Amino acid sequence: MMETVASQSNINQIIDNKIRTKRECNYSNNKLEETILNSKSSIEQFPPPIAMLNSKFYLIKKLGSGSSGAVYLSYSREDPNKTLYAIKIIPQTLLNFNILNSCEVNFLSKIEHPNILKIHYHGIGPIQFQNGVVQQVYYIVMDYLNHGSLLNQINNNIGFGEDLGRLIFAQLLDGLEAIHDSNIVHRDIKLDNIMLSGNDYTLKYIDFGFATEKSNGFLETFLGTPSYAAPQLHLKKPYLGVSEDIFSLGVTLFILVTGHLPFLLALPNDPLYKYIFCVDYINYWRKRNIKVSPNFMELFDNLVAFDPSQRPSISEIRKSKWMQEINWELKDQLKNEFIRREKIHENNHLIKNMNNMNNININREKNGNNGNSNNKCDKIKNADDIS
Repeated sequence: MMETVASQSNINQIIDNKIRTKRECNYSNNKLEETILNSKSSIEQFPPPIAMLNSKFYLIKKLGSGSSGAVYLSYSREDPNKTLYAIKIIPQTLLNFNILNSCEVNFLSKIEHPNILKIHYHGIGPIQFQNGVVQQVYYIVMDYLNHGSLLNQINNNIGFGEDLGRLIFAQLLDGLEAIHDSNIVHRDIKLDNIMLSGNDYTLKYIDFGFATEKSNGFLETFLGTPSYAAPQLHLKKPYLGVSEDIFSLGVTLFILVTGHLPFLLALPNDPLYKYIFCVDYINYWRKRNIKVSPNFMELFDNLVAFDPSQRPSISEIRKSKWMQEINWELKDQLKNEFIRREKIHENNHLIKNMNNMNNININREKNGNNGNSNNKCDKIKNADDIS
């Protein structure tokens, strides 16, 4: 049987590029948001609204896009304190609009936990943009999670290491346990869908657009993010929702600790996962050439096992040798590390924006000084302003 052979350097480059691309698509957390958060004066301190929702909420900045809609930074015109919210806007033209979003709201409403996003209001109403365009949309008013996602924290593919990684992972276990105890499976656990909020940088699961009720039977709807998905989903085999969440949590853990994806796709012919598929963990770690402890290796091997029955439960994960080494006295160090990485991400974001502006100016100069631009990107950008 012929195999596609890829050098380890090429594999690492592909993996790093995938993380870098995902990071650029995630919620932004830049100086504009910092200015808004630090503002305690009049409404003039806020940027002009780009739209009005349901004649009540001002939408002042697009934060990003998820699997089922766009998310905007907003506040209520009726609130004298101008409390900031994140409002998810879903066009009614979206496929399975009612089913998808009513389920997400119902699931989030069932869970009261510090590590789960909280929703405040939801409904159907008009959104009016500055150009006068009015659309009927479904909206979900949620807490504004002001420190961005865990993906933004993996700057330059540098992980947190094992000591700080344990503290992060402990919160992820608590949140996932609350989800499963509420008879729900998430089905899209990844760094993008874990946000940080508040002065203590609490971790919160978001985006329940792919969630469903937990069942003792098998699921056959193949949803999720390919890099984090269990092999059963790639192979179109029936799967258990809980074991799928555990697998995705294992991929998330690996990235948190090392800064890299563990493999491209969890398939038997993947250059790296093929060793896990064959239960050849020695060669897997030899190929990865990443310095981690034997206890970490053992836990990760079990989390991403090809056989779902070999993946541990949350209580078993807590009892693992690796989690038994947790040092709670490092909490302040972890918070300081979150702050440091957040500043790096903000600086990188500002530099990227400056480079983009410079490139636009260069393109305009190349197009001549007659004011006529043939740059299609400018037209696309204008069209995106109201998306």
